[in-house]
Amino acid sequence: MMIKRLANRGLLRYEDGVVTLSDEASAAAPHTVSVPVVGSVACGQPSLAEQEPEGWVRFSTRMAPAGYTSYLLRARGTSMNAARIPINPGELVLIRQQAHATTNDLVVALIDNEATIKEFSRQGQHVVLRPRSTDPEHKPIVVTDDLIIQGIVVDVIPDVFNENDL
Repeated sequence: MMIKRLANRGLLRYEDGVVTLSDEASAAAPHTVSVPVVGSVACGQPSLAEQEPEGWVRFSTRMAPAGYTSYLLRARGTSMNAARIPINPGELVLIRQQAHATTNDLVVALIDNEATIKEFSRQGQHVVLRPRSTDPEHKPIVVTDDLIIQGIVVDVIPDVFNENDL
């Protein structure tokens, strides 16, 4: 519904799965960047990472600053629904690509080529990836090796880009 309303007002276009600002809106928003939606990520047990863009969304350079690589992932699962930035299934998660993290950062972590979003912490020689969920079934993941930090969660965007709303 929201995309349809914005398109009717001439503020954006939605074609072939790509959301873009209209020419008038682009001219009025010179401090924006296009950020790709590159797939989905588990907020639960790790799952295979996807890399094929399914669309593009424009963001203010305040949220996605120039000089950094940013991307969006669609959340699956409930392991981060009680995080300081709650992440619910279907929402888009804005990620700033970087290879390091500090305690309490919400990270996209790649473990044995499978990606997940969790809260990062170090305990001695180990990294602990903690779920923040209302579901007690989700458990921390203790990692000793084969961990790659793909990026840090910047923000979460509600699922307003669902094709069913058009």
